[in-house]
Amino acid sequence: MGFTELEGHRVKLLPLEPQHAKALYECSRSDELWKYLPVKVQTEQEMESFVLNAIKGRERGDEFPFAVFDKQHNRIIGTTRFLRIAPSHRNLNIGWTWYSPEVWRTEVNTECKYLLLKYAFEQWEAVRVELITTTTHH
Repeated sequence: MGFTELEGHRVKLLPLEPQHAKALYECSRSDELWKYLPVKVQTEQEMESFVLNAIKGRERGDEFPFAVFDKQHNRIIGTTRFLRIAPSHRNLNIGWTWYSPEVWRTEVNTECKYLLLKYAFEQWEAVRVELITTTTHH
């Protein structure tokens, strides 16, 4: 079963496309956002590469990236993805999640994770889902 757009009360998870790069760049200008991530996107071209690499993962079948659209703000405010997708083992990971600081400590991340977990277990029929997280403290 393939992955698809997911929608909740506050957010829509849209399959990531090249045209999302500009909006993702614009919502990711806070240095704090990149502080604990393994990459630091500093130019629009770097964001285009970030998006295209994620889409290549989807084409390989081992990732499924999303742009996160905030219905309250009426714009894209971040990204998340399924990764390390292993259909034969019915397991996958959730990671590469980041959001514009304006939605930190709101229901956005909670709802995104709920939509991803619900889809993974109920539609895709995963037996194991792992979350990839980064610490925000030293």
